[in-house]
Amino acid sequence: MLRSLCLVFSMAGLLSCSPDPGPRQIAITLDDAPIVKPLSYPGEWERQQAVDSLISVLDKHAAAATVFAIAGDLETPEARALLARWTEAGISVANHSVTHRSFNELSLEEGAREIAQAQAVLSRSVDPAHVVRYFRFPYLERGRSLDERDQWMAVLDSLALKVAPVTVTNDDWRFDNDYADAELAEDWDRRFQVGQAYVEHIKESVRHWDGLAQEMYGRNVPHVLLLHANRVNRDYLDTILGWLSAEGFEFVTLAEAYEDPMYREETTWLGSSGVSLLEQIKQTRMAEGSYTAR
Repeated sequence: MLRSLCLVFSMAGLLSCSPDPGPRQIAITLDDAPIVKPLSYPGEWERQQAVDSLISVLDKHAAAATVFAIAGDLETPEARALLARWTEAGISVANHSVTHRSFNELSLEEGAREIAQAQAVLSRSVDPAHVVRYFRFPYLERGRSLDERDQWMAVLDSLALKVAPVTVTNDDWRFDNDYADAELAEDWDRRFQVGQAYVEHIKESVRHWDGLAQEMYGRNVPHVLLLHANRVNRDYLDTILGWLSAEGFEFVTLAEAYEDPMYREETTWLGSSGVSLLEQIKQTRMAEGSYTAR
């Protein structure tokens, strides 16, 4: 009705309007908790400082977040205590498998064991009240065929878990590799250059995927941002969240983001590693001949 009235009034020269695009929202997720490449840090104090820095930034920006933990990294009391720092700060933790192997390479039995064992480890490692029932596939790879994908979905259903898709993907892990190398070599100029390039990369990624969402839906969609609990985010997450706020984004929980009907759209495109849900939907619509830009 609003669209029709806007059109009538606009044609009469009385009013020019368009439907409310809705709020700009984004949920923050950090993969590979409790921390990426823990053994690359000199000691436990440095690992704790990295986690505490990330937590402090999230608290500063009142940004609800979910971390996805690799259960195989929780074998020691120190590692479990490190994960507990996240949950004690009120941050939810979810399942990211035991070994972080691609599910494109696992048998049904192996994959089912990865998911179930990881869930059991999380429940033993931290307060179950902070464990949310989401599973994120390593590398976002959900099988080499639609039959395999259906099998994984059936496994998740049997464990009362939901898949955790992403709309804003990026290459933060690539930047972190260079950033960590520079830090360990004490090449501070190089580390700074990598950090600055990383921030620009994140801005470009957000703009790209938000632009595609606008093109596809003609409105704002609640995004899910994929980052990692790594060194480069330890030092630049504050800058990134500050920029998102300045761009008008409101930080929401993962559950709030997933309430949008976009996340319930069926996709048949298998695509490649690490692809955004938006690209999967776009490619599915194109294959069906139903894709139109708004």
